[in-house]
Amino acid sequence: MEPLNSKDRLWAIVKLSLLFLLTFIIFVIAIFFDFGGVPIKENRLLKDENKKFKDEQVEQNRLFQQLDSIYVNLLKLDNDPNGIIKSTIASQLVSISGFAKSESKLTSKLANNSLNAYSIILSEKQKVLEGAGLNKDMSKLEKELKDMKDAMKDMKEELKDCQTDLRTALK
Repeated sequence: MEPLNSKDRLWAIVKLSLLFLLTFIIFVIAIFFDFGGVPIKENRLLKDENKKFKDEQVEQNRLFQQLDSIYVNLLKLDNDPNGIIKSTIASQLVSISGFAKSESKLTSKLANNSLNAYSIILSEKQKVLEGAGLNKDMSKLEKELKDMKDAMKDMKEELKDCQTDLRTALK
């Protein structure tokens, strides 16, 4: 026994299946366009941010290498009679000032702070070295002053002897 409306039933099942399939396809497309593009955009943004971070880290490593070389030269500055190390440090400070104009805010801030710190250290070191030179001159001057005081004492004694000789001659 077959149902009398089998064609109608088959057509209703086909229409239901097509409607379900069409609805499912629309739903999948809507989800893909709504949410499917977001991970791609996020991934692109994260890749760009990661690239900037790596570039900044490379730039900071170069800065720290230059700062280390300046530090080593500052330690050697005491034994620099010709001023060669001082000129080397000055050129290195100029190269650090290039980092101070960097696009990266953190690197430029580090470079500015380091440049200021090393400039202060260099000026203080120079003052110390000049002070050491003044100390040498000061010790020379103190020795000359002592010699002059001794000479003055000798002259006073000679003056007293002359005065006593003059008094005895007048009596």
